[in-house]
Amino acid sequence: MRKYAIVLFTILLTGFIGVSTKAADQPLEFFVDGVKIEGTEQPLLEKGGQVLLPVQPLFEAAGFHVSAGNSGDVQATNSFLTIEFKLNSDAIYVNGEGVGTEFPHTRHNAAHYVSDEFLSTLEGFNASFSKDRSAIHVTTNRSRDIGTFLDKMAAVEFTGYSSKSTLDHRTVFSYDPDTVEFTLDANLTVNEKPNALSMETIMESELDGKPVKQTSELYFTNKGVWEYKEDIGKWVRLGDVPSLTLMETYLPAPHPIDHLKRVEDNSFLQLYDYGDVLVLVERINDENLEDDLVANRTNRYMATQFDKRTSLPFHALTITGTTIETDEDSVFIKEQLTQTFRHDETVNQVQVPAKVVRDAISEEAYWKEIGVFEEF
Repeated sequence: MRKYAIVLFTILLTGFIGVSTKAADQPLEFFVDGVKIEGTEQPLLEKGGQVLLPVQPLFEAAGFHVSAGNSGDVQATNSFLTIEFKLNSDAIYVNGEGVGTEFPHTRHNAAHYVSDEFLSTLEGFNASFSKDRSAIHVTTNRSRDIGTFLDKMAAVEFTGYSSKSTLDHRTVFSYDPDTVEFTLDANLTVNEKPNALSMETIMESELDGKPVKQTSELYFTNKGVWEYKEDIGKWVRLGDVPSLTLMETYLPAPHPIDHLKRVEDNSFLQLYDYGDVLVLVERINDENLEDDLVANRTNRYMATQFDKRTSLPFHALTITGTTIETDEDSVFIKEQLTQTFRHDETVNQVQVPAKVVRDAISEEAYWKEIGVFEEF
């Protein structure tokens, strides 16, 4: 009798294992906002019914920029939401705060995964099975009415704005172990009518292992251009003729509305609705081959947050990666620009201080003072 009981128990145990293994290996179709996600990274159905979703294809399809750090950590951000997946601690952070949810499979077959249960806790996400449980559907807060928004945005008029921006730059050369890295902070005020701007910048980098800090100030009006030259400690009135085109050359980046009015066919736009905030995502992929000798590839991701009530932007994140290659060498450039904007009564008309106008030297005097003409 005992022998038969052991055989029966073995059969039942094998059956349960077989069912569990089959469930874990069951292929699932994967959809984000109704679009099937192809590729080698696909959902995993765990024992107990939990689904693990591949981080990179999931969040990229949902309008996020996904990047991996040297430590193996992964970040997904659309500027409104930033999710960090920590490799060593199996922890998840949302906008800098730990969520107390264990990251179930940080890596599986060299890919990162997150559970459908956690995903549904994020604002703008929902995950569910199809009726026959053969597919997992992720829906987001993506808006299909992007045309109406773009029309409203294009009709917005503003007389000026102020912004604070930070640009992080890094250039890596295949032929040189040294990299070029710097951070540029800029405070900017721009008037549209009449055209004018004032700007203060601080650039920080390293030279021979020592920190280097450079500051600059600039005034641009219809009466002239004045720039503070830190190397001589004086203001210089530049000889350039003031124009809107010239003014734009000084800007860290175009205003988001000005930029979006020039969007070309090679851009891909997505709009996401977070209640009072709209996030517009733009992706640009350019590839150029020059004279069959130099290949230039650029990928740009831009996420801009708009006030739904005014259709004015108040935050923008731009991440750009550029690779330049020849037959022998390559250069990789990565930049991340973060900007905040104001469009209210705090934006005053730019006025050049009387002391600046009075004490400024000419551009020719500046070149003579630093000895440029003597060299030639």
